[in-house]
Amino acid sequence: MARKNLARRADIESGVLRQRRDFYAIAIGLLLFQLAHGSIEHANTIGGMLPLKFDNPCWFLWSAWIGFAYFLLRYRLMAPPSPFGMWGEEALLQAGNTMIVRKIAATFISHPGDDYTTGKRRAELLSRAGPIPKIVFKGFLVDLDLQNLTRGGAAAGVESGGILASYVKSLDNKLTFSQQLLILACVLFGWLTAIWREHSFTDYCLPYLFGLFTIVVAIFRWLSGATHLCIPWF
Repeated sequence: MARKNLARRADIESGVLRQRRDFYAIAIGLLLFQLAHGSIEHANTIGGMLPLKFDNPCWFLWSAWIGFAYFLLRYRLMAPPSPFGMWGEEALLQAGNTMIVRKIAATFISHPGDDYTTGKRRAELLSRAGPIPKIVFKGFLVDLDLQNLTRGGAAAGVESGGILASYVKSLDNKLTFSQQLLILACVLFGWLTAIWREHSFTDYCLPYLFGLFTIVVAIFRWLSGATHLCIPWF
């Protein structure tokens, strides 16, 4: 069975989880308010029942946005510093774990005069339980690094210059154009695969995207004239 969480990141810490929950609560409320075309009006009573008068009800909305900014900042301070970079690393791991990339990498394993060991090392790369070829970018070109391999199972971690190192032919300028296109397609697939198989996107990236979407919807409604800029001191 294919391994899923290849990056093996731990579950989100309780403190970060608490800040994310608080941020989501207020962000969801503001987003629903905007999507439902909500507006702030002066009111003399609450629901026609409670005799409370609000001359400046805009303070409620602005307090919600201040809370939104506060919890976003708190989440930012407690969450890992580069969540999208973490997601990118996980995407490359998922791409390297595809059979297409493994087959391309296996063609660069060669040791003249030792066909048995060469076949054995190639079989390791073609196994889902074997080391994962590392995809690297050199400018606009894609390449493979078989000197620093991510391993799973009991040998989890990075293997630097390990058992495959002496059997790797130089990859410099060896990848064909079609092989590079195939690897790039696997990278795109890896970004999607990392969303549901790894932790970084849902744990750390999604809150930022959700918050950005909430802000964009609010600005769009204001620019389109669907709502006025509610200033509490007027």
